[in-house]
Amino acid sequence: MFEDIFSPPARLFRRTWYDPFRLVAADLDETRRSFSTLLEPEDDLGWLKELVRLATEVTHLYGPGTLDYALLQKEVGRELDLLVYLEEREQAVWYDTVRPLYGQLHTSRDLESLYGVGERGAAVFSSFIGRAGRFPNGHRFRGWHGLIPASRQSGEAESKGLHVSQAGPDLVKKFAFLGGDVARRYDPQIAAIYHDQMVNKGKHHNQAVCACATHLLDRVYVILKEERPYELQDVDGTSVTPQQARAIIAERYTVPEEVRRRNNRRARKERAEKRMERQHKQRESRRRR
Repeated sequence: MFEDIFSPPARLFRRTWYDPFRLVAADLDETRRSFSTLLEPEDDLGWLKELVRLATEVTHLYGPGTLDYALLQKEVGRELDLLVYLEEREQAVWYDTVRPLYGQLHTSRDLESLYGVGERGAAVFSSFIGRAGRFPNGHRFRGWHGLIPASRQSGEAESKGLHVSQAGPDLVKKFAFLGGDVARRYDPQIAAIYHDQMVNKGKHHNQAVCACATHLLDRVYVILKEERPYELQDVDGTSVTPQQARAIIAERYTVPEEVRRRNNRRARKERAEKRMERQHKQRESRRRR
């Protein structure tokens, strides 16, 4: 119902309209007015009818007296108050402590020239990485941050398609993943990696973004080591403007919807189950012979 579960409308719903019986009994205009204060005049509030429909189904399913919704509403309100407090503390720590230290640590702010790397991501990267020269090469740097598939070897065989290793700081991997998902929309070279992972290698979205995040961290390493800003380029190394980059991505690296459906987790799981079923039948057939 809410695309962003922490958005103001989602919070208002939990604080005021969490009781489905109250929501069903309320006048729709009253409900609309309570949400309209948080939205722009042009926003469509048609989803409120769907919200009321779902609340009605809940009341029919559980009936009155099953749960103390008033008590539940208070509990949710306390959780929201705690969330607001933690958000305020996080903001205070950022502005009073982290941001000033970041300004001293990375005075050039060259990392912010990378698409997908904002001020907070740059603060995380520069503070955890420190002096990039302590890593003799990019391979050692990748081993440090851990945003690469884990390795499992036996003799001369090596397993493929394993999960990302547990090595490296979690914050670095988090901001690299978020940054990689942004960079693929603006940087042709990262977009090409995402497109190749999805279209040619059959990876699902998160796997493809992890590949983008790894390459984004490669750039972070180079920028810190060479102390220079990033230059936006096409896959052939030609410098491009942001407008040209978006046009290139739209023309060459848009992933078709059928590929996304083919690669999503459910489709991959169904294919794996069918594959296992076929293998089981083959083993049974050989055993009967």
